[in-house]
Amino acid sequence: MLHRDACGKLTRMEIHHLLGLMTLGQLLLLIVVLVCKPPVTRLQAKAIALLVSVVGYVVASNAALQALVGPAYPLFLFLAMLPPYLLWLFAIDVFEVSYLPRFLPAGRGGLILLVPALTFASMWTPLSASGLIIHHIASILLLAHTLVTVWLERGDDLLNPRRRFRMWFVGMIAIQAAAILLVELIYAERSIPAELEVLNMAAIGVLILVLTVPLLRLDTEVLWLEVNQNPRSTPAAAAPGPAQPEPTTHQALIQSLQLAMDTGAYTTSGLTIKQLADQLQTTEHVLRAAINQHLGYRNFNAFLNQYRIDAAKVRLQDPGLAKTPILTIALDLGYQSIGPFNRAFKASTGVTPSEFRKNSTANLAESEKT
Repeated sequence: MLHRDACGKLTRMEIHHLLGLMTLGQLLLLIVVLVCKPPVTRLQAKAIALLVSVVGYVVASNAALQALVGPAYPLFLFLAMLPPYLLWLFAIDVFEVSYLPRFLPAGRGGLILLVPALTFASMWTPLSASGLIIHHIASILLLAHTLVTVWLERGDDLLNPRRRFRMWFVGMIAIQAAAILLVELIYAERSIPAELEVLNMAAIGVLILVLTVPLLRLDTEVLWLEVNQNPRSTPAAAAPGPAQPEPTTHQALIQSLQLAMDTGAYTTSGLTIKQLADQLQTTEHVLRAAINQHLGYRNFNAFLNQYRIDAAKVRLQDPGLAKTPILTIALDLGYQSIGPFNRAFKASTGVTPSEFRKNSTANLAESEKT
């Protein structure tokens, strides 16, 4: 039952409870929508896990909801610690952070979840204070890296609605989570004022609402598609409606683009879509549309990698370059380090560059015998 003050108005605590219930309802609706859109991709599963962790935070930070979950409260308390970590894991997948695996073994990103797990385990021990400090520092660092990633990788996705949504989805959640952590650090030894708790819950509710509307309107199959999916095996989704004739400007642009790539533009280290658009004397928006609509690519890196990997296969098969280090080949083709080259090559061919060279050498030797 809601309680009112002497003037008949709802108290701040009651407003906080109502906002918590409304936000919880929005989150559960969004989770159900994502779960009911099979097949669930890896990105979609990470987004669902992230939203579940936000459910944990909403419950753990609301006294009325805490009473509602009863003995299950510790589970929600643990979930409440996960949003910064799950958001980071989602972001590095969405934006395909190429340099990270040099510091983190492939497929081991989930190990970062050991930090909140150990912090949670230490909450009933004398190490509780130290564990919380480590948790907050790790969370802030991950959120800072997430925001930097959003900014640096903002231009690669060639589908404008998806690119904008992913930037806002990750960026807004990261900013909100960072604000929560900052408030928790400031009031570490004191109770957070009721006004701030109400403002925080209202901000989360508005954030979820803002993200829900475009998510329900966008093509979810395209939204959660892996950014590095091979466009030659899965053509870009066509726009609904009758087929439209290819614009003359796009025809000329595609010809200029292909000429530039055939003459080695892709070997430019750190080449961005803006640099390429400037070279072709067009705008980023027009170039994005041309590459996506007429060449079938959804991601600029995938477009570059196709040229680079094709050129790499030629060089790795060349007996005259058998002694040339693979790193040299990677750098000559525009890669800034060996890691991104190895991953892109294996994603395209199914084998590493060294395995490809070894197999090519063996096949050449076999053909010479016959």
